[in-house]
Amino acid sequence: MNTTRNISEIRAEVLLNHLYPELTESWIVRNKGSFYRNYSDDILKLDEKSSQLSLSRDGFLRLLPQGLICTDEELKGGDFSVKYEALTARKKLLEELFIPFDSWSFRESIHNEEELAELLENKLSILLKTYYGLDIEAETNPYVREFMKLLPKVSRLRGNFHRISDVLTVLLNHRVTTEISCYDWSDKPSDTQPLISYKVWIPNLTREEYIKLENNIEGLLKFIVEWFIPFNTRCVIELKTENSTSLDNGLLLNYNTKLSL
Repeated sequence: MNTTRNISEIRAEVLLNHLYPELTESWIVRNKGSFYRNYSDDILKLDEKSSQLSLSRDGFLRLLPQGLICTDEELKGGDFSVKYEALTARKKLLEELFIPFDSWSFRESIHNEEELAELLENKLSILLKTYYGLDIEAETNPYVREFMKLLPKVSRLRGNFHRISDVLTVLLNHRVTTEISCYDWSDKPSDTQPLISYKVWIPNLTREEYIKLENNIEGLLKFIVEWFIPFNTRCVIELKTENSTSLDNGLLLNYNTKLSL
């Protein structure tokens, strides 16, 4: 991949919005014409100290009707060099005249680019609100907030128990094992349903750490069951430790417990 070429193709609004956001309302722009764009970057010249900027773009001057600056007969007859110099001076004067308009247009374009960047940055939040009715910014459970980001892929993750286990391992930063079995809620053979059990192995939790984790995982379990587990499947998350955990020389109650829905 030619990285240099990719950078050179970035629009001036994008670069300046990141490099000099404080100068948005100060840029003085001179549009030199799109002809330069064939072999130059969008930004031809930049002076941040004076907020002066030259771009390889067409400005408002190009919108003037043909023949307004110069007629076809104007250069005919007489001393061509004198007439050409007069035409060049007139064109330069008009370019200076249109600098305020080109500068205003460029500043508005920077504002539009800034709003677009903000919109793209918040597209997930907008998507979740619009299509799922969820506000990720208002969610206080850090685990649920991270799992929300997977909702656009819910059709591929729902029922994929081992993939969900992989996500839990990364999210909780602890080893998670998966067991798939059946759950019986009566003596009738027909009263069974699939059971998916996630065991989270976390050694040596203190009482405060356990209570905080238990509350967060309880909310996470409800979210996973609602969005990622088939309706006929029972799901549990169990907090496990391979070593005895003590607090004040006593066992920490409710450790090695399970949360189920």
